[in-house]
Amino acid sequence: MKKHILKMYGAAVLLFLFLAIHGIWNLRVTETRSVPQAGYTFLTDVVSSTIEDASAPIGERIILSLRVKGVERDCNVLAFYTMHQNVKVYQGDQCIYSLEAVPGLFQPKSPGCVYNCVELDEEMNGRGLRIELTPVYKTGSSDIPELLFGSRYAVVQYLLQANFFSLVLCVISILTGLFMLLLTIRRPKESADRDKKMLLFLEFFSVGIGIWKLFDCSLIGLAGARFPGISVVPFFALTLLPVIVVEFVRSVITEKKSLVWDIPGWVCLFAIVVTFALQVSGIADIWETLWLIQICLVISSVCMVIGVVQIVKKYGWKRNVKMGFACTCCCLVWLVVDMLTYYGDQGVEKFPLGLLVYMIFLAFMVVDRLRQSKERMEEGMHARQYKKLAYHDALTGFFNRAAYTDHIASEEFSPQKSVMVAFDLNNLKKCNDELGHEKGDIYIKESAKIIMDCFGEKGRCYRLGGDEFGAILSGVTMEDCGQCVEHMKEKVKKFNENSRDIHMGIACGYAIFDPKEDEDINATIRRADKMMYEEKFRMKQAEE
Repeated sequence: MKKHILKMYGAAVLLFLFLAIHGIWNLRVTETRSVPQAGYTFLTDVVSSTIEDASAPIGERIILSLRVKGVERDCNVLAFYTMHQNVKVYQGDQCIYSLEAVPGLFQPKSPGCVYNCVELDEEMNGRGLRIELTPVYKTGSSDIPELLFGSRYAVVQYLLQANFFSLVLCVISILTGLFMLLLTIRRPKESADRDKKMLLFLEFFSVGIGIWKLFDCSLIGLAGARFPGISVVPFFALTLLPVIVVEFVRSVITEKKSLVWDIPGWVCLFAIVVTFALQVSGIADIWETLWLIQICLVISSVCMVIGVVQIVKKYGWKRNVKMGFACTCCCLVWLVVDMLTYYGDQGVEKFPLGLLVYMIFLAFMVVDRLRQSKERMEEGMHARQYKKLAYHDALTGFFNRAAYTDHIASEEFSPQKSVMVAFDLNNLKKCNDELGHEKGDIYIKESAKIIMDCFGEKGRCYRLGGDEFGAILSGVTMEDCGQCVEHMKEKVKKFNENSRDIHMGIACGYAIFDPKEDEDINATIRRADKMMYEEKFRMKQAEE
């Protein structure tokens, strides 16, 4: 069931991305100006009234009457923020500014959340202006915007200062999500799937929340008139969040399947389908169905609380359970704050408490993830060191007998065209007894160096025991191996000429796998050993 939910949810994400791109490029509003473009202050001497109008979407209009004084060439912008309201500004009987949505398929009836900037002519200084606000939806229909007057630069500066803290938190949230995504991509393949899923959901959650609150910021509303699709982005982001939140908490605290965790997914999918069906049919705009998404958030929060309680009762307060509980509390705080902002006092949004709470949790998660990543890197380094010790000879650095045996038994090893070489160091025991083990170690290391110089480029070299060495050569002929042996003998002779105390002797035998003669590769090794012992016997006779 979970796979079906995620597949359907993935399809919804793709649909949202398509609609978001479609909205940004194709959603349009009509914005007309009849005057050419050329500190700030709030206008308080404003008379407001609400009149009934049967032709208006909700049957009423808000009229704001005011006079603007001090209009100059570089101080001529009247700015105000509207949420889902058609706007017309009159100077006398002349409409000098209008903002209305252009109806169409997949296009809301509302122009969205826009920061209107009306540029005034110097001739309008001290003259009366009338602003008509026509609410498209009942929610927020009585909201009267603050009127700001000044230069365009001052207006932008004010909005930047007013939204600076929220903008910083949003950008940090998005960048943190992307940073953690890079950490997830670079995680080793042996990392648990559960950890990867948890990190992915946290990253999508972080980026989604950052995008939601960033595009919900009034500063972004400055571009709302030119790109009205921007105001729809927060709705898309908010719609996708409930399932991401639930799946994140689920991945943190448990791998068990439970209907409690599946309910939010089905509810959110149902809400998405209903929202689009109502939008396409023209029955209700997407903003009029925002309550469906809020219900999804409430249901998701309830399911998370139930799920966490069940896990606590069954497993107790483990580390991952505490983390899931912390995330649930953050989400609940955010939900309450967002509900108060939407339905209650608009002043709550001036301080992004919910976003701040989440950022605290996110910071904790980032630190925790970095700590765990560091621990895993250290564990990986130790594991590689242990593996190297397990498969390498400490004195020579060659692969050891365990590596030799495992390589022969592995699937990557092919006996065909494999030449097995056996080496034995003559008189090593005599060197240890007469010259000491320090000289014996030098004998072993110098012999290993010669073997590596002569055979290393053709295959792998191994130290199989005290005086026993071996090599596995691939893709070479017996003639090639014979040339390597002759090269080795020349190096041994040169070493003995320059050595005052150690007399080196390396007996060597080799054989290539022959399916007609050898049952398996071990038979080939025995033939190489036989050749090596015959060579060792001849070398001893020559010394006598």
